[in-house]
Amino acid sequence: SFPWTMRVFAAIILFRLVMGNFTIKQRRSSLIVKGHLLDFSPMQSRIFLLYCSTLFSIYLGYYTFTTYIATSAISNGVPVNFSFYLVAICNACSGLSRLTSGFIADRLGALNLMVPATCLSGAIYYIWPFSHSQVGSIFLSVFYGISLGPFASLVSSPVLALGDRNQLGQRIGILMSMVGVAMLAGAPISGAINTSQRPVSMGLFAGTVAQILFHFQSI
Repeated sequence: SFPWTMRVFAAIILFRLVMGNFTIKQRRSSLIVKGHLLDFSPMQSRIFLLYCSTLFSIYLGYYTFTTYIATSAISNGVPVNFSFYLVAICNACSGLSRLTSGFIADRLGALNLMVPATCLSGAIYYIWPFSHSQVGSIFLSVFYGISLGPFASLVSSPVLALGDRNQLGQRIGILMSMVGVAMLAGAPISGAINTSQRPVSMGLFAGTVAQILFHFQSI
């Protein structure tokens, strides 16, 4: 049932978090930085704020596909007992691309990999409203999953170059706090657009916000 599904997920997450906290350690004590609990000084950097704003925009459309692909497929005639596999297919492909993204980014650079990946995500969103078959839904799920990997695994990497290394923790904390709001609001906004307008409008919205990183790199 749904309640037990949530309990199992919570138990898995709790177990992994406990294991992570007991097995991770600081490499060098000299990297431990003492400071205020709430330090917003990194926000004085314009380029860092621009990066945060860019990711905020991207995360507004980040979960639209995985949230609505199953219901969208059902409305296009895909069997109900298969539609929920589309999210699994997307996540499986995302997992594979996350594993390889780090190796590729070491050679090309994080942003140089993230930008084409988010452009691919935007293209998938533009195509999505015009896909009306099971094969098309599978195709989109595979390539959207591939496009998610680099962005999901490398999103914090450029932050290292956007300020003092001693403030890396503060910058990542600020970044994730901002994009967390976008994660929470993005899918409901897309759903409202889909309900009040049409799927094409939802695809245009999510696809357009996914292209913002390209403009950030050009700046």
